[in-house]
Amino acid sequence: MSDPMLDYRSGGRIEVNGFCFEEMRHGQPFQMERHAHAEAHFALVVSGEVENRYADRTCVAGPMTFAYTPPECEHRTFYATPVRALYVSIRASGLERFGSRVAGAPQEFREGPALTIGRRMHDEYGIVDDHRALMMEGLMLELVATMARHELRPEAAKSPRWLLQAQEILHAEAGGTLTIGEIADRVGVHPVHLMRSFRRRFGEPIGTYARNLRIARACQRLQSLTAEETLGGLAQELGFSDQSQFNRAFRKKTGLTPTQWLATAKEGL
Repeated sequence: MSDPMLDYRSGGRIEVNGFCFEEMRHGQPFQMERHAHAEAHFALVVSGEVENRYADRTCVAGPMTFAYTPPECEHRTFYATPVRALYVSIRASGLERFGSRVAGAPQEFREGPALTIGRRMHDEYGIVDDHRALMMEGLMLELVATMARHELRPEAAKSPRWLLQAQEILHAEAGGTLTIGEIADRVGVHPVHLMRSFRRRFGEPIGTYARNLRIARACQRLQSLTAEETLGGLAQELGFSDQSQFNRAFRKKTGLTPTQWLATAKEGL
């Protein structure tokens, strides 16, 4: 049996002025024990699901999620499914130039300018010409500036326990029909305070976070779907009213129907 840590394929590495870009495809689910990166580390998940467990929070990155881990931030990583992702690192020379602008708390971007830049990086990575490195470097500089201005805030480094509990509830009951009021009651805060605090800490509204988490779970389940299971049954399992609603929500997030996404994921591995 092959070592899952070594069961990956690289699309080639691009090194430019302290930045490193590399797309990897991991063929087997596996986990990495507690570790830390010397570099600032980003991952744009194209397919599959990656879960990073930090000391005070858990980040789940599904398809088209751009995840950020600061340098020297200890965490455990779980690859729940085969994964295809673009990994971006800021090396030591880059950190000397930009460290104070990127060294914050772990984040995952499911919408907004940082995710847009991450997706553009992935598009440029696939264009092999004389201008690729220049374009990638320009996008990385834009990302650093965006994070410094909008995304990462020092006050986000620590979260109150009740806010982490709210996040845990969302992860544990991703296929359920939770309301903001129910979550607020369970963690003991006012719904308005929950909504404002959640968006400030996690970078998106609680409803968007829950919807994206549900789609990430859908991607995980699609890859383990048996011949006896149907998309309609999966839609019901995930809390959608019917398969049509599931298809619309899935396509809005990934740009593909569940059937198209599954075919693409299988081709990429």
